[in-house]
Amino acid sequence: METKKITIKRAIVLFWKGLTGIIAATAEWFTTILGMRDESRYGKFIRRVVGGSFATLMLLLVGTAIYGCIDNICYKYKIYSRFYPSDYK
Repeated sequence: METKKITIKRAIVLFWKGLTGIIAATAEWFTTILGMRDESRYGKFIRRVVGGSFATLMLLLVGTAIYGCIDNICYKYKIYSRFYPSDYK
């Protein structure tokens, strides 16, 4: 039983390292293509625009996920009815 846990842990670690490696390689390729690797004004500007856009998208994604969770909790405990007012009691 112990060897199975070690194998599963190792598989998860290897999967995580592979996934982060793919993401890092893609990000490096993307920064090279857009010319964001140098310290010129253009490189700094592009890095800030791409970084700001990514941060904004992540903020919207997290906000949407939080809203969805709160909406489902409220609907589950009948705090309000989402779609059918006649179900509200």
